[in-house]
Formats: sequence, C-alpha cells, structure tokens
Amino acid sequence: DDSDDETDPTDDAIDDPDDEDDHDVAAVFSCVGFACEGKVNISLNNECMDTITADMMINPAVFPPEMYEITVTDEHGNPHPNIFDATDVGECFRVAVSVPLCPDLGCWGYACIEDKFPPQFETCNDTIINGCSSIDNVLFPTVENDNCSMSTIRLVNETLESMECDSQFVGVVTRSFVAEDTGGNISDTCTQTIMLERIDI
Repeated sequence: DDSDDETDPTDDAIDDPDDEDDHDVAAVFSCVGFACEGKVNISLNNECMDTITADMMINPAVFPPEMYEITVTDEHGNPHPNIFDATDVGECFRVAVSVPLCPDLGCWGYACIEDKFPPQFETCNDTIINGCSSIDNVLFPTVENDNCSMSTIRLVNETLESMECDSQFVGVVTRSFVAEDTGGNISDTCTQTIMLERIDI
C-alpha cells in the first residue's frame, strides 16, 4: 500500500490512526515562568549606545532571545524606543518583558542608564627636544572622542632623571596623565617620555 510508504508526503500526521510511521516528530513547547530583576543598571557601550535584551532583565533567560518582546516606558508612562544614548544617562525606565507565544507570562522591572566607559588616550606624544628648550612647549597626550561626554586631561606626576654619562641625552622627563569625563570616569594612566637632547658647545 502506497499510503504506508515513508516517502508519501501525507505520511507525516502525528494524529492519523492509519499512519504507522514511528519517525514522525511533534514539536513540544513549554511555557516556563520567569521573573524580572527589580532594578538593573545598564552601562552604555563605547559608542554611547545600547539596547535592552531579555537576559539583562531575567536571570536566567530560558527562551531564545528572539522569542522575547521588550517594552520600554519612561517615568511618565510614555513609550520609549529600546535604544539608549547620552540623553538617557541618569534616567530610569520601566521595562516589561513578555513572550508572545505564552500570553500568561511576563514581568517587569526598572533599568537605569549609566555611562561607565572611561576616556581612552589616543597617543601619549613621546618626543625628543633640545636640552635647552622648555618642556612647557611639549603637547599633552590626546584623548579619543569620549563615548558620551567631554574629557579633561590632568597632569598627575612629573619626574626628571639626569643622564650625565649619556653621549646623546642630558636627561629624561617622565610625565603621567589621566583623563576624566563629565561622568566621573577616569582613564588608565598615560605615561609621556620627553628625551632632552645633549647640545654640543
């Protein structure tokens, strides 16, 4: 009988009493309950942007990411797109997480937007100058554009080491700098080396 042939396109019904094929597969989906964190802090990335995903609000997120639906509202209940930038820093939003395939499941919590990304130095501007020149003319290190705000560069330490026995240099100045943005984030230390060239008299 052709109806029992496994190649028969109709031979795939899991509820057909005449179907003797034991290889038919039925998809099983279980709506497992979940709970949201009451409040989470979201730090913007190096491009000063971010979106909220289910695993930021739920631990653990039991379903694949694409199965969740994220709804964001501001403190006044107005809808807010699920993308955040510098204008949202310091604000908290109500975030509802649901699974459309499980209409009885859902939770909500608050997400507060922060900028925790420190400034990054682009170059420390190491250089060689005439030993009689003023180091005040040496450029400070430069900072890449901070992700969310302006940065201020500060000189935090400066040392001078004499090199009396060196035929090329009379000394070396070592200066240490840090950069701080308006959010109070402080960079790693940038160490600048200024070689003081010996002058033949």
